[in-house]
Amino acid sequence: MHVSVESRRSVKDDEKRNRLLRLAEDLFQDHPAMRYCDIVSTVKKGMSVSDRTAERKVGEMVDLTVIRKSVAGLYEIAKQASTK
Repeated sequence: MHVSVESRRSVKDDEKRNRLLRLAEDLFQDHPAMRYCDIVSTVKKGMSVSDRTAERKVGEMVDLTVIRKSVAGLYEIAKQASTK
């Protein structure tokens, strides 16, 4: 019998995506959409990290489709990423 299992990378990506989703939900709790610079600023203040680290976190959220850029140019939590 053949049994399929998830690869370590996909499990790690899922865990990372869930952590970033929780972060995004905290960031966007009072705002339906935000500008990139506002997201970076909020991450920087909330996590007490450098500009570069905050930018990297936002980039990871975009890469893992936790947040996406809307037609208006603002970022919002991706519909498929939301667990609600």
